[in-house]
Amino acid sequence: MKRALLVVIAAACSIVAACSKGPFKAPDAAPQHDAPVDVPTTDAPSAGSNAGFTPPAAAVTAWTGTSGNYTEVTPDLSCLGMARSDPATTSAVTLTVTVRDFQTNNVVPGAQVAAYSTFGAPFATATSDSAGTAVLAIPSGKTRIGFDLTEASSNETLIVDQLLAPSTADQTITLHVLSNSTVATLPALVGVTATPNTGLDVGAIHDCQGANLANAIATVSSTPSTVHHVVGADTYYFSDSVDLPENHNQLAATSHDGLFMVLDLPATTMAYVQVWGYENAADQAAGTLTLIAQLAVPLPASAGVVTVQDPRATN
Repeated sequence: MKRALLVVIAAACSIVAACSKGPFKAPDAAPQHDAPVDVPTTDAPSAGSNAGFTPPAAAVTAWTGTSGNYTEVTPDLSCLGMARSDPATTSAVTLTVTVRDFQTNNVVPGAQVAAYSTFGAPFATATSDSAGTAVLAIPSGKTRIGFDLTEASSNETLIVDQLLAPSTADQTITLHVLSNSTVATLPALVGVTATPNTGLDVGAIHDCQGANLANAIATVSSTPSTVHHVVGADTYYFSDSVDLPENHNQLAATSHDGLFMVLDLPATTMAYVQVWGYENAADQAAGTLTLIAQLAVPLPASAGVVTVQDPRATN
């Protein structure tokens, strides 16, 4: 499961950029940023709250490396809230997609792959062949796109916010589907059973240089820029030694790998994966949290969503 988790998050990196600087390098992605705000600190684990979203014990720190061998670096939040400047593709792109299983990494034949700018309105579709390969014709004028994957033995899987190379005619990417067994296993690792017909987000948070951010907290909100936990949202963070999720009482914020998951997400047209933290010790002393990253995502019923974020504005 550890290897598979690394693989599926890596799949959310840029199509053209290698994953580096820690387990994964973020695409040029992330949030709409408002001024720092005070977030309620008394949420109880009930409807409309999130037991995994409590103020961290310290300001964010940044780390590079891999499991068991992390090096601390100075956090770079200089791009916080800055507008993106991604160039659009200048011509049509032939995109070769290899579809693999999240847990086994085996190729997946017969998967329906749809590319979209607006979820539910795909501009390119294809079905993977016996080698797990599907070829999509991507029109010109695209920057960041999403992928919707469906397959008989797997949950619907969304890989969001992928960056295309602007002037490369032939591009490749590997995408991973979350099987039904994997979707059941991730919650089981923290001793819970996922609520039927709900989805989950598997996410990573990085700073402006692609280093992993520790001491950050995450949730999925029904509204942008403010914390309104979607009903049922339950966040867990991953051990940086084994890259597997831990219980709330073992890990209350991101560790050196910057990984988290949010379970029991109800189906909704649009929600916002948010990451918050204290920028510095003074903010931590004052109890003033900052919205570090935010990404708008659709949440279909029983779907798995993969998000990789940094502090740049997305909307």
